[in-house]
Amino acid sequence: MIEKRGKFILFEGISGSGKSTLAELLYDWFLAKGIPVILNAEPTKSNIFGKTARDLVENHIPSREKIERDLEIAVKLFSAEIGGVQGAAERPRQGTMKFCRVLKGALEKMKIGQPLLEIDIQSFFIADRYYDLKDTIRPMLKKGTWLIQDRFDWSTLSYWAAHGLSTEEAYEWQSYALAQLYLRPHLTFYVDTDPEIAMKRLRSSRKVLDRYETLASLRSIATEYGRVIPFMHSQAMRQSITESEEKFDPRITVIDGEKDIDEVFEDITRTVERGLIHPPHTSDE
Repeated sequence: MIEKRGKFILFEGISGSGKSTLAELLYDWFLAKGIPVILNAEPTKSNIFGKTARDLVENHIPSREKIERDLEIAVKLFSAEIGGVQGAAERPRQGTMKFCRVLKGALEKMKIGQPLLEIDIQSFFIADRYYDLKDTIRPMLKKGTWLIQDRFDWSTLSYWAAHGLSTEEAYEWQSYALAQLYLRPHLTFYVDTDPEIAMKRLRSSRKVLDRYETLASLRSIATEYGRVIPFMHSQAMRQSITESEEKFDPRITVIDGEKDIDEVFEDITRTVERGLIHPPHTSDE
């Protein structure tokens, strides 16, 4: 029997790995089974931080008017919220204040056309994730809707580490903003694809390539994903991931993104069936 609370399934991988296509296929598969589900992605398209992160990655700097009218207000509200009484006890205070200062500093750089550092860009992604967790992921899971996520914090850790910061430092930086709001997926699929194959797929798609979609960048990011997998596994094993409703049991599955897509998708649905829809009974259930 399917549990009332929804499950959180994440797809990660470099651009061109095929993860988005597989996430969409799994979404359709759930719909066909009559299971309530949504398909979600980061950066989001509904939040100002997600829109800004997407613009920056695509090398589009928001206008000064947009920065002063929309972004400054959003940063003020975000800073007040994560620094407020509700979250203060869950975060290292100095870290939270530093995170907010970086966001504010990024706005000032954008106003005068100064290049942004990777910490500036990734902080917009993390602020977007805060609202994604608060407004979409947690509410949907709580009401029993399953959620398929295309990119989450694995992307932040891997992309940032590929540009100079360690996985551990990036994880700590994220915690300054997310704290106890953070939620681990019940199941993560990492779609492992050779960067050269991924690059060929991106070029054949005729999409406008973003700042990270070069062969050199994809190679570096793929290498960092290889480090993120054991890191995230160790985090799950070290910490007691317990919610008021249930105990989380995160699983990580590496998928060969170069195999035939039908074969890959069959592996995915088999894993979902066995691990989440019809999990084996244990003595403490």
